[in-house]
Amino acid sequence: MRNCSTPTVARGCRGGSSTSGHSTDGDDLVFEHEVEQRFGLNYAAALAEVVVEADRLGQDIGALDVLERYQQWRRFDTVQMGITTDVLNRLFSNDIGPLRTVRDIGLGLVERMPKLKDFFIRQASGLSGDTPRLLKGEAI
Repeated sequence: MRNCSTPTVARGCRGGSSTSGHSTDGDDLVFEHEVEQRFGLNYAAALAEVVVEADRLGQDIGALDVLERYQQWRRFDTVQMGITTDVLNRLFSNDIGPLRTVRDIGLGLVERMPKLKDFFIRQASGLSGDTPRLLKGEAI
């Protein structure tokens, strides 16, 4: 796993998988694509919110300090998603007996615990933590 060292530069920024550097292979491709779409919307909504707020304050929307606000806001989510993707890829990409048993028990427990299952769904959907207003259906 690698992380982009400069997600923002003067007058521009990178978002989504171009900043996280996480990747998976084969069977995980569809899941990875769905997650990246959700997080792509999250990044776009966060950037829109930062830019609109800066514009309302009369700031240059392309200034480095404005774009660094976006970077600071999204940094935790980018790192968290990269680590989560890496751990899940390692967990589900091998067939070691004891690991498979622990994995199956864990999945069974999550399936039987609705609150825990809802927590994981909210995490995967990008609707936990400091969610941009647009994704909550609010105007910016």
